[in-house]
Amino acid sequence: QSSGSGTGLVIDATGLVLKTTSSLRYKEAVSPWAPTLDVLSVEPKTFRYRGKQEEWLGFIAEELDAVSPYLVNRDADGQPDSVRMDALVTLHTDGDKVEEHLIEHAVVS
Repeated sequence: QSSGSGTGLVIDATGLVLKTTSSLRYKEAVSPWAPTLDVLSVEPKTFRYRGKQEEWLGFIAEELDAVSPYLVNRDADGQPDSVRMDALVTLHTDGDKVEEHLIEHAVVS
């Protein structure tokens, strides 16, 4: 049985470390979110950080921001800075639903 002791943390635009929570007790103005197909079209990229040799796989914050600002964290200047991986997990779930819907309603020609 899980102890439930894990805590999600995020660093805000000012550098402050904040605890994240999924409990409804801490939320208000909750409403469904329907991703557009534009969100589903953003593809992961391979890249190297400047001055480094190691190759990475991930998303480009500016590309995700262009289709949904919910998916990025911003720096102190308000520019896209990092990808909200927690939001991508949520998006993956919705993406599966969208794919299932498209398959169910596919027109065979």
